[in-house]
Amino acid sequence: MKSFIINDSMNNGYIVEIKNDTLEIYVPEHVITDYITVEDLTKKIPEEYTAGITKVIIGDRIKDISNLSFVGYDKLESIYLGADVEFVNPASVYGVFNLFEIVVNSNNKFFKVSDNVLFSYDMKTLIKYAQGKRNDFYEIPQCVEIIGKYAFECAIYLNCVKIGDNVKTIGEFAFHNAWNLRHIYIGEGVTNIQGRYVFGVNDEMQLFTSEWILVVGGKADSKIASWCENEGVNFYAIQDNELDDFLAVPLPELKPFPFGKDKYLKCSSKIKLSDRFI
Repeated sequence: MKSFIINDSMNNGYIVEIKNDTLEIYVPEHVITDYITVEDLTKKIPEEYTAGITKVIIGDRIKDISNLSFVGYDKLESIYLGADVEFVNPASVYGVFNLFEIVVNSNNKFFKVSDNVLFSYDMKTLIKYAQGKRNDFYEIPQCVEIIGKYAFECAIYLNCVKIGDNVKTIGEFAFHNAWNLRHIYIGEGVTNIQGRYVFGVNDEMQLFTSEWILVVGGKADSKIASWCENEGVNFYAIQDNELDDFLAVPLPELKPFPFGKDKYLKCSSKIKLSDRFI
């Protein structure tokens, strides 16, 4: 086991231990501070000790997991949040493609986890999907109203996401660099998409590749459809009960729908598989 004592700007010493590829950060009982962050601590650990880390345990009395805290921890698979963590920046695990497990202390009053997806305690905000999860489909729980910034960033195994009618807001960069995502079904409730680059796929912030399809629930003249039109995004307007047929089309055969007002598929019309080919 390797142990470090790392001091913050107030000369408080925090304990960092590395044992069997597990990194644990905790605060000694004698340290009195109201705001303890993680990023400053992880950046001070010599890289030779962090290269093989697969699990991180954030101890109690640590409140903040700030921006880029674990960038460079390429082998990280699991992160445990202690009872007192109250802020998590989803970008703290940017590019950590192996992260498949998120665990939260049962006494934490700020976050909950379901199926290795981090939510606010009231389950109304989806904060971070563990991007290393090997699932190709994910349906946003009905209780969620906000998909936060960077929520699905780098979720490279996802092919399809279904966003129900209860979701109102999709945060900036929410699906950024989700390279294999091909279908997004967006319900009628979404009225706020924060920023042009919600669906960007690379560092140049290109909005879509030619393989992307944005599936919009409800009417072709809805707010979300207007956003697609303004941004030049190919989309379909289909009803929820038609989604299964849409997803039945094999990915290699599905092509972008021709863009133009006369090409919108109204929600009242039945969607035929042949209608989706050009």
